[in-house]
Amino acid sequence: MAGARIGGNIGDMEGAAEVMGDTGTAASDTGTEASGVSAQMEAEINDVTTTLNTHFQALHQQLSAALMRNRDRLGSTDWEGQAYQEALRAEADLNTQTTSFMDNAQAGVEEFRAALLNQAQSFVAAIHSDYSTVMNNINTSYAGFGTATRTHADNLVNVDQSFRYGG
Repeated sequence: MAGARIGGNIGDMEGAAEVMGDTGTAASDTGTEASGVSAQMEAEINDVTTTLNTHFQALHQQLSAALMRNRDRLGSTDWEGQAYQEALRAEADLNTQTTSFMDNAQAGVEEFRAALLNQAQSFVAAIHSDYSTVMNNINTSYAGFGTATRTHADNLVNVDQSFRYGG
C-alpha cells in the first residue's frame, strides 16, 4: 500500500480495505482486553482487604494473648472478696470489648471490600459498556469502509474490463 493514499490501483485499494478490516478488529479486541482490568482490580482489592484482615487477626491474637496472661496472673493471686470479683469482671468486660471491636473491624473490612468491589465493578462495567460500544462502532465503520473500498475496486475492475472488451 502506498502511504495513506486510497486508490491508485486495485492492489492498493484491496490492501487499504484489508488494513481497515484489521483496524476495526483491533478496536473491537481492545474492548475484550478492557474486561481483564476488572479481574485485576478485583484481585488487587482482595489483596488489600486480605492484608487488612490479616493485620486485624494478628492484632486480635496479640491482645487476646495479653488478656489471657493478665487473667492468669489475676487467677494466681491470693486476692479475695469484692476487689477480686471487680477485677475479674473488668478483665471479662475488657475481653468482651476487645473481641467485639475486632469483630467490628473485620466486618468493616468486609464491608469496605464489598463497597470497593461494587464501585470498581460498576465503574468497569460502565466504561466497558461505553468503550465496547465505541469500539464496536469503529469496527463496524472500518468494516463498512473496507467493504465499500473492495466494492469500489471490484467496480473499477468491471469498468476496466468493460472498456477493454468493448462494453
